Amino acid sequence: MPVSCRDHLNGIFSARAEAAFLIRAEDGLTLTYGQTLAKAAGLAAFLRAEGLTGASPLAFSVDNCLELAYWYLGAMLLGVPVLPVNPALAAGDALKILTALEVRHLVTTPSVLAGRQEAWGGLKQLKIYCFQPEARKTREAFKGLVNLDIGALPAEAPPFEENFTASDDATLLFVPTSGTAGLPKVLDIRWGGLFGNARLFSAALGLAAGHRFYNILPMTYLGGYYNLWALPMSCGASTVIDAPFGGAGMYGFWETVRQRGINALWFTATMLSMLLEIDDGEDLSSLAESIKIGLVGMAPLAPSVKKSFQERFGFRLYENFALSETLFLTSQRPGRPDFPGSSGPPLPGLTVAIRSEDGAALPDGREGEVFIATPHRLKDYRLAGEADRARLLPGGGMLTGDLGLFDEWGELHITGRLKDLIIRGGVNISPKMIEDVLLESPLVAEAAVIGLPDPIYGEEVAAVVKLAPSAGADSEQVLLAYIEARLPVFQRPKRIFIVDNLPKGVTGKVQKSALADKFAASDFLS
Repeated sequence: MPVSCRDHLNGIFSARAEAAFLIRAEDGLTLTYGQTLAKAAGLAAFLRAEGLTGASPLAFSVDNCLELAYWYLGAMLLGVPVLPVNPALAAGDALKILTALEVRHLVTTPSVLAGRQEAWGGLKQLKIYCFQPEARKTREAFKGLVNLDIGALPAEAPPFEENFTASDDATLLFVPTSGTAGLPKVLDIRWGGLFGNARLFSAALGLAAGHRFYNILPMTYLGGYYNLWALPMSCGASTVIDAPFGGAGMYGFWETVRQRGINALWFTATMLSMLLEIDDGEDLSSLAESIKIGLVGMAPLAPSVKKSFQERFGFRLYENFALSETLFLTSQRPGRPDFPGSSGPPLPGLTVAIRSEDGAALPDGREGEVFIATPHRLKDYRLAGEADRARLLPGGGMLTGDLGLFDEWGELHITGRLKDLIIRGGVNISPKMIEDVLLESPLVAEAAVIGLPDPIYGEEVAAVVKLAPSAGADSEQVLLAYIEARLPVFQRPKRIFIVDNLPKGVTGKVQKSALADKFAASDFLS
């Protein structure tokens, strides 16, 4: 009989009680598994006294910090589902989510609360717990605000076998994300789904107690919560918590990696491109020996970017295919060749297949929609539209909306999105194929290919490009000639738009709908 998630986690915290778990990047402050558990148990006792139950989620709108990590653990000990709310989300948008899920308790900090009192104060049933590491008092802005000094709460650690009690089918996490046609939706993720997937992925990649991760993704998103907090915890590893990657902080990235003993790195495609742009002459040759594993996902990665990164920094990157609804489905892994453009074979026990428009299975080498079946699929949708719900099939199945194919070695290649397909004169055109060609040019740093309305063909191909620093004033014409030599006529962009930056979501995915809206009204045919 498989070990339940609660028994697995109880075993981790018992065996790793004296081992490092959470490290603050700023000063190296370290909490062991036992110390983290004691702090979380104190929070759980406080929340229990406040009357929290699993009837409604405990919401968090907090920037990355050590305290958020053990707040999350405290909610797990209490068995209360967590609802992470991005601190950068507009107050009105956050209010819609809080209202729809009938949230009664929210944890935040003074910096996040600033400017939101009026919107959140309208929720009469909402009780807000406001803290920050220094426990500086915040003036009560409205009834229901509690200034909480979490450092003053007593730490307590019950016997290990009694820490985690939730069943595998209980809701662990509510994840807000975008839905079809712009509708908001919230994913209901089970304990068994998330930690079952974490155990499967860790086993396939060889992740274990000796790995130390670097959490530089927002912890109020699935990447920061799952990939870089829950997954390390599930395999008894440690994680260094820092502000999300970007800005001036990226210039000290490798120094923090060395200083804090980080040996397991998780990147998005955007992060790789940004790190490649930084060249200050620093000797990074030691990385090839010190980094045990480099992982990349959450957005499409151009083979040329991956190749450049691996050549410069000296360690291999392992790609994967995952959805928020299903978590990890495939992954490249140690011991297998690095096939360019591959997302790796399916994880053991999961079904990943390619289907035609009529639902028939397609052989290797044929492109179609990616179908999956996994016991780790979300429990349910909240606030979802019918188009989202229609993708969920019986038996843990799901139509992903992604296009892909399997190669002769059983490796999955994602070739695009159904909704991104450009239909020019009745011919389907894959934007990703054109993007890959563009990204092979030294003039291009980033590229997105979109379809724009055309009176003759219905849609015409356009490319939006962020140029590399080496590009000149005549780059558009040079790129058009470059593409002409590499693509057939019907796939060539009619126009290339040069931009300073491509609009992206938090995971680094380019927001193509925003680009289409921006350029649809342009004089496209000129």
